[in-house]
Amino acid sequence: MSENLNISEIEKIIGYKFKNKELLKTAFTHSSYANIHGIKSNERLEFFGDTLLSTIISEKIYFEMDYAEGDLSKLRSSVVSMELLSELAQNLGLDKYL
Repeated sequence: MSENLNISEIEKIIGYKFKNKELLKTAFTHSSYANIHGIKSNERLEFFGDTLLSTIISEKIYFEMDYAEGDLSKLRSSVVSMELLSELAQNLGLDKYL
């Protein structure tokens, strides 16, 4: 977690207001920082979020694209890739909080 985590700014960027601000703090807390400070890291949320994102993207492309299964898998992989998501985070300005 960055020391300069600005929760209201992050909420503004992503267009969502968190009821539980601790979840957002945890989402931005890398395991190396968490281990030093004795707090939760983002790893469990990352696992859950990756699963949700993959499911949502799978549903979207399944119903909107008439592709064979292999092509759907390749498309989903490209959409949920670390490269694309990292680029999106940078474009939104979220990288300064990671």
